Amino acid sequence: MSREENLVGVGLLTILHVCFLSVCVADKNQTFKSSCGDMNISDPFYLEDDYAPDVFYHYLNLICENNRTMVNLDYGGKYHVADINYSSYTIRVVDPGLKEKGMGNCFSYPLYYFRIDQYPYDVPTDSHPVVFITCPWLITGDKIHKYIPIIPCNTNRSSPFSQPYAYAIVGDLEFRDIPDSCILDGNIVTQSKAVAEGRHLSMSDLQEELLMGFELSFLYSICAIECEVKGLSCDLNFTSNTFKCHHSSAVECGYYVCLKPKFE
Repeated sequence: MSREENLVGVGLLTILHVCFLSVCVADKNQTFKSSCGDMNISDPFYLEDDYAPDVFYHYLNLICENNRTMVNLDYGGKYHVADINYSSYTIRVVDPGLKEKGMGNCFSYPLYYFRIDQYPYDVPTDSHPVVFITCPWLITGDKIHKYIPIIPCNTNRSSPFSQPYAYAIVGDLEFRDIPDSCILDGNIVTQSKAVAEGRHLSMSDLQEELLMGFELSFLYSICAIECEVKGLSCDLNFTSNTFKCHHSSAVECGYYVCLKPKFE
């Protein structure tokens, strides 16, 4: 093969290599956008029926049903997505069991029992639990403000008590706040300050607050996308909704690993 032919071959390979890199970079930097009803969906989320642009996004899929955005939560179920805040890295969801119909006359229970472990999401630190119980007697005492009497909309719910009394427990919750002989009917979390204070709330007030939904953070997922793909560790700050990528050197500390971050 002549020198000229070699040069032509090298030139073609160079051009193909440059074109390949250009396509890869363009594809990596491509912004994914979609919509469901009146909600816009973009990175790092994608709709289940759409093309996922990056392998790291596969666990942040959403579902579009009847023009309404839904999300499947681990150890839970399918929740309505009320809002996605891409600035604070939060997604606000609503339990589908909560209904506006009958509000003021009866209370609709959450459909699911909520667990704190909701990977790949995190429950914000300003969240407060609401626990629903049924008791065989009226609750009295100095903590009565924490117990909101409720009338369940589903009157066919089975109960071991001949005359059941239903309550929602709000405010700072402790195990001893659940009286003996009472049974657990469900639970949910909220970031509502009114519910957290636990005073002067009626049944309809509580229903209205819970219908606003509760927030979950996807900050860790953003961290994984931005830091772990670069081989870096991530330092999360859920209070300020920020993170920093850093190199970490591990030093053995007994059964633990002590990390000494070196921020970029």
